[in-house]
Amino acid sequence: MHRLGNRIHALVGLWILAGLVVLGVNGTMLMSLLDEPLAGNSSGVRIADQGFRNYRMLVTTQAEKITSGMDLLTSWFEPVAVEAEKPAFQQTPAPPSYARKRAPAPVTLPALTGIMTSRSSDGGSRRLAVLDGRICAEGDRLGTLTVMRIARRGVSLVRRDQAWFLKAPDIAYSLTAQ
Repeated sequence: MHRLGNRIHALVGLWILAGLVVLGVNGTMLMSLLDEPLAGNSSGVRIADQGFRNYRMLVTTQAEKITSGMDLLTSWFEPVAVEAEKPAFQQTPAPPSYARKRAPAPVTLPALTGIMTSRSSDGGSRRLAVLDGRICAEGDRLGTLTVMRIARRGVSLVRRDQAWFLKAPDIAYSLTAQ
C-alpha cells in the first residue's frame, strides 16, 4: 500500500506541474498581447515611417513650388482686346467727347488648377477645366466670364470685348505620364 501511495502522489504532482507549465505559457502569451509593441524594432514600421517622411517632403516641396508662383500669376493674365473685322473702305467717325466709354471694370480671373480629358464609352473625348475648384466645360459661365476654349496649354476666357488666356499649371501628377 505504501508503494501505491507514492505513485499516486507522483502522478498528482506531475499533473500539477503540467498545469503550472501550461498556465505559465498562456500567461506569457497573454502578456505579450497586452503589451504595446516597440515601434523602433519592427522593420515594416521603419519602412512605412520612411515612406511617410518621403511623402511629407514631396508634398511640402510641391506646396512651396505652387505658392512661390502665386505672385507671378498676375503677370500671366493680361487682357487681350477682341476686335470684329471691319471692311477696309469704311471709316468710323470718332465718338464725341461726352460719349466716350469708361474703362471696363477690373476683372478677377479664376484660378486654373487643372485640365482633364474625359473619355466617353463611344470613344469621344472632351476637355474639362478646374476653375476656382469648379469643373467647367467649353461654353460654361463663371460670373461674367465665359469659357471659350479648353486646350492642353490653357483655357481661353471671354467677357464682352475682352479675352484672357489662363496658362495650364505644371503637371505634378498624371496617370498617363510616368
